[in-house]
Amino acid sequence: MRKDQISIQLYTIRSITANDWDAALGQVAEAGYKAVEFAGFNGKSATEMRTLLDNHGLKASSAHIPLADFQTRLDGVVEDLQTIGAGWGIVPWVGPDDRSEGSLKGMAEQFDGFATRLKEAGLKFGYHNHDFEFTTKSAGGKTVFDQMVAITTPGLVHFELDAFWAAVGGFDPAKVISDNADRIALVHLKDGNMNDLESGKDVPFGEGTLDWDGILAASRAAGVEWYVTEQDTPNPDDILGDITTALRNAENLAK
Repeated sequence: MRKDQISIQLYTIRSITANDWDAALGQVAEAGYKAVEFAGFNGKSATEMRTLLDNHGLKASSAHIPLADFQTRLDGVVEDLQTIGAGWGIVPWVGPDDRSEGSLKGMAEQFDGFATRLKEAGLKFGYHNHDFEFTTKSAGGKTVFDQMVAITTPGLVHFELDAFWAAVGGFDPAKVISDNADRIALVHLKDGNMNDLESGKDVPFGEGTLDWDGILAASRAAGVEWYVTEQDTPNPDDILGDITTALRNAENLAK
């Protein structure tokens, strides 16, 4: 991980982006971040967002975009990504009805199609996990995550591994990355207490007990492109303090 590969998932500061994007991005820049990962624009256009990014000296590493948007306005998704300057469009989750073995096969075809369209535009497509991808299994015992990896096309469909949620799901994030080194291109730097994972509560990156030496070593070996700090459960109490702490801890581990 290099310092210029560190980004922040803006869902972390959703209590500010909901009302004041300028203030939100100002705090991100004040904390020292240079890149951001979007989780929606909250009514702003992609053009407006690009102006705000430029005003604060920020770039977009990536964007989480609902599956429905990929399904209904794929060309618009491509245009939005190009406008904000993000190289990655990422589906953040699939609903319960899309997690069965049969449904996933149809989803894989869609993912390959989305990824092909993005690749034609010079962009990349990924999928971000929660814990259910590791706790939900097929009749044959394969996790949703393993099924997704197996039935999507390498080089087209990539994955953004949320290390915290993989750990909550009972898996070693470093091993997941090593076992899928050719597929995982982004990693969420989300931390928590390994003795209290069932609560689903995370903490600023570097303030928990996940094995980041192992996770980052596996990530470097896999050639991960972006490392994205995030807190999502609960909303941080001290937003500027928490996101600053997360960045400093990440920078201290950067090489």
